[in-house]
Amino acid sequence: MKPLKKILIYGIFLMLIEFVLLSLFFQIEAIIKYKIPFYKISSALHHSFEILTLRLLLYYVIWVIIFYFTAKNFKLGSNKFSMAALNTISYILTSLFYSLLIPTLREFFGSPSFYYLIISTFLSPFILHKILLKIKTMNDDF
Repeated sequence: MKPLKKILIYGIFLMLIEFVLLSLFFQIEAIIKYKIPFYKISSALHHSFEILTLRLLLYYVIWVIIFYFTAKNFKLGSNKFSMAALNTISYILTSLFYSLLIPTLREFFGSPSFYYLIISTFLSPFILHKILLKIKTMNDDF
């Protein structure tokens, strides 16, 4: 039960980081395409929240199963690159699976938000690892 709890918590933290990255990508797109000022971030936050809510509902359970059977043999977060690759590959394969079940989802593969999600999914384990290292060094100082 303990490895499952770690994977569940790890996944939530990854999704929080992905939310921040996705919001940043949407905001940069809005600045470039529509000349929206950087401080008007509500639209980017709204789109990020919608996408990641759907992702949480549709992908999280499958992600947990994949990580439980593949990542339980090594310490979560110890190998950043393999975690990033596993996280990204699981997202892409799950997206392909859903596109086979629901053909109208295939148009999502051509949208920029799909690629923003791939980039944020790949980068999130690196950022989480950096945050965890910083927390660990802060605790060691006390």
